[in-house]
This record gives sequence, C-alpha cells and structure tokens, in this order.
Amino acid sequence: MVTPTQTTTYYCRLETSLGNSTCASTTVTITGEGPTASVGGPQSIPEFGTTEPLGGNTPAPPATGQWSIVSGGTGTFSDPSDPNATFTHTGGDGPIVLRWTVSNPPCSPAHADLAVSIGYNCLRNGNFDGGFTDGVADGWTIQSPVSGTWSRETTIKHSGVASQKIVDATGGTTYTSYLYQTVQVQPGRVYTPTMWLYRAGGAVIRIGVDPNGGTNFTGNDLIPTSNQWVYRVHYAFTAGSSGLMSLGLAVGYNSGSGTAYFDDVAIKPQAPQSVGGAATITAGGSATLTASGGFGGSSDELCWYTGPNGTGDFVGRGTSLIVWPAVTTTYYPRWETTGLCSISDDGSSVTVTVLAAPDPPLVNGISPFSGVNTGVVSISEVVGENFANGAGVKLVRSGYGEITGFDVVVSSSSRISCSFDLTGRKSGLWDVVVTNPNGQSGILSDGFGISIAGSGGVVGSTIRSLLDPIVLLSCMSQQFRVWGLAEVIDSRSIWLDDGSGSRIRVFAPGYTGISDGDFVSAVGTVDVSVSPPVLVSSPGALVKY
Repeated sequence: MVTPTQTTTYYCRLETSLGNSTCASTTVTITGEGPTASVGGPQSIPEFGTTEPLGGNTPAPPATGQWSIVSGGTGTFSDPSDPNATFTHTGGDGPIVLRWTVSNPPCSPAHADLAVSIGYNCLRNGNFDGGFTDGVADGWTIQSPVSGTWSRETTIKHSGVASQKIVDATGGTTYTSYLYQTVQVQPGRVYTPTMWLYRAGGAVIRIGVDPNGGTNFTGNDLIPTSNQWVYRVHYAFTAGSSGLMSLGLAVGYNSGSGTAYFDDVAIKPQAPQSVGGAATITAGGSATLTASGGFGGSSDELCWYTGPNGTGDFVGRGTSLIVWPAVTTTYYPRWETTGLCSISDDGSSVTVTVLAAPDPPLVNGISPFSGVNTGVVSISEVVGENFANGAGVKLVRSGYGEITGFDVVVSSSSRISCSFDLTGRKSGLWDVVVTNPNGQSGILSDGFGISIAGSGGVVGSTIRSLLDPIVLLSCMSQQFRVWGLAEVIDSRSIWLDDGSGSRIRVFAPGYTGISDGDFVSAVGTVDVSVSPPVLVSSPGALVKY
C-alpha cells in the first residue's frame, strides 16, 4: 500500500537469481486540492482572561482540525477540535501564538496562526518574573550615563517570584539613572502607568514618562508609605503622534535610604473618569449606565462587567447602556481596546438597587358607571387598591381609540377621580384601566358603559328584532325597552331572555331585588356590534313584574 501526497508513477519488475524481468509501471494520480486553514483576527485579553471565538475555518470532511499553542505562554482551549473554540490564558506574558491545523491525509496539513495579546502585561517582563541580566530585568534598559545599582529581589515582592530592586547609594540630590522601557500605544489616547511600589525607609521614588517614546522623561517624585507595598496609579498622559511612549523608574537617596522595589508595572488606558447610572428601580424596570472620559475610546470599547477587573458576567458595551437587572447589581466599567496596552483599570462602580415590585393596581368599580356620548363625564371615583401617585386612567375597547382620562387626581391608594370626553364615542361597554407610573396596570373589564342621549321616546322590541339590520340604524339614536326572564350574571349585569331565540346582557351596576327567573323589563342603549348584544341601562331603569 502506498500513500502518495502528489501524483506519482511507480515501476516494478521481477528480480531473481537468473535475472530480472522487464519493468511495468502504474501511475497514481492525486486530484483535487489539499486542506486549507484560516483563523480570525488577533485578540487582546486580560491576564487569565478568555478570548472570543477564535474563528477557524470548518474543515470539509473527512478533514479534521486541531488547535495548539505555538509560543508565548500557556492556556487551555474550550474544545481543541472546534474551529470556534475559545482560549483561556493560564500563564506567560504573551503575545501567545495559537495555531489552527487542518489535516486530511495523505495530503500535507495546512495551518494558520493568530496572536493573543495579554493586556495587563503590555510591558515586557513588567511583573519581573522573567529573566534578569546583570541585575536588570530582561526587556528593560538603563539610561546613560549609568548611576545606581539594580538587582533581582525574591524576598520583598508583591506577587510572582521576584521584583526589581533599585538602590541609590550615593546620597546628594541626584537620582539613579532611569530604568526604562518603550512600548507601542495608540496616538492621541490617554494612558496611565500603574505599579506596586515598596519604599525602604526615607527613599524617594521617581517616575518618568516620555509620551513620544524617547528618553526625555518628565519625572514626578513619590513618597508613598514606607516599608509596605502601595499600589500607584500614576499621572495620566496623552500619547504622542509616534505611537510610542517610554516609562522610567528611578530612586533617590533620602534620610538614610536609597532603596526601593518595583513590581507588576503596566501601562494601561486611563480608566473611565465620568460614571453614572446609580438608581433604585422596581423588579422588571431598567436603568441606564453611563461612562466616558479617561482613555477616550469609541463607545464599543467601553465594557461593563458585574465583577471588578473583568470578573463576573460580561454585560455589554457602550458609553450608554440600558440594563434590566433582576436583583440589586453592581456594574464595573473599563476600556478594552486593541494592541498590547489594551485593558484599563475599572472606573467607579455603579450600583442599581432592585426593589420587589409592588402589587399591581386592582380596579373594583367606577362611579358613575356610564355616560352619554355627547360630552364630558366627571368621574367622582374609581375605586380599587394599590393606586400610586401619578397613575393614569383610560377607557379601552378593542377596535376603537382609547379614551384618556384628564384632570386625574389620586386622592388615596384606593380612590381616583378624573373626567372623560365621550363625545362621538362608540356606545356599549368599555374596560376601565388604571396604570401606575411603573407600568403596572389593573383592568375592570366591561366596567363602563357609553350610552346615547336618544332623540325620541322609548321603543319596545323583542330581543331578536334588535338584531334585524333595519333596526341597526335606530340603535344609534333610539333607546329601547326589552323584557324577559332574568338570570343573574354578577352585581353589575343580568341576562334577559324573552324566548325569541336570543338573549341580551343588561348592564346596570348596583341593581337590587332581582333573582333568577324574575320577569324584568329594562330600558337603555343597545349595542348590537357584540354578540350577544348589550343594553347599557341603570338600576332605576329596571322593573321587576
């Protein structure tokens, strides 16, 4: 069996002690294309963070794919065979080169690489856990002329295995030479150096910045609390047009000491400086988070999390972001941009306090319960429960425009007064709706009746006759009397059945003295647009025989 990777001709012959035979040949032709590999763009994540999906291409069967780490650090893949796996950083300063390899034997495999930058350590060996040469951390340079001593310190350190020790043993007013490093940044953006400092005794620490990537440092003296580690967010600077900046570390002798230690030094986008959105909402409500300033990136570079330093849940991006928390939640904003120095410290946190939603309003009644469609009706009271200040009242019926109450007064949690303009509105029953400012609503279905004034006397009719199309026009301007046997629906309505084959619902809230089987007549406005039809009446217009 042979497994050629390209078109190949094979020759054979029989070879014996008596001689060799003539040759025969056969050609194995390889057709089609070999596997191809592609990946997404470079990414930047915080230390120990997780990437977005890596964006490898999907191999065409029977080809398979596999992710691997080429260089720069360590980590794990969510699924090494998944083209869109994510990668979680576990160690190394990066950039970490990841490779997507697509294999389809006997063809040669194809691969594509992408780089993942580790944002918190944009300075090479900024945590001083890497190598040292002659006492100076690899990646760092001593500015000439050289003055001072430098060494690797493994006892006094903030984290990891070592810190950088700098000593000015000369006394006087001079400082050690700057120990510096130049890094790439985005021109015109605002950055801050951050670091952990340990000042022995009275030593003075000097931090220098050249926003143009040279060694023309502008220095600032620092005297943090001595003999303990102190976190320093240094003065912000705007990167120059070169896209490079330099950071220098130096020490000055003072009060008998010239020794200091540096650890976990980084260059970061300046944290958001203006943060807002703290609010108290009820469950189901929303709040708007805002953040800006500092680094000054685009809106989609401003990221929000529910935990500090990119922990917890990722909430979303934007200098303005609407959130709908179910429970009280604290949000932390930070800038996340491209390049090596890509992750800022958090801006001020924002807490949205979520209160349990109050009980929704309940609508139990309305007085008066009906009005004529020729003008304004004043409602002395809508009664119920859980009415809030600022509540609104309206009448609603499917297929018709809402009738919004005006001159609304919420006199208590159980009483509201208002007015409705009923001019020209459809006769019949309407729902009464009370809505609190938080959006919760209560409904009294078929709670209010709209009637007509009537232009003539009352017309007696069987219920079935009311459904005749000829009678329909009369229903718009005439009041009717109907008779029948009563059947109680509730305290607001009864059925009347006159034996003509149809029955009608009589709306007369507050009626009394009527029971099932009573023979009753009622006068009112007929609405035959619903089935069964409705008679908007009143207790005084009902007669029991």
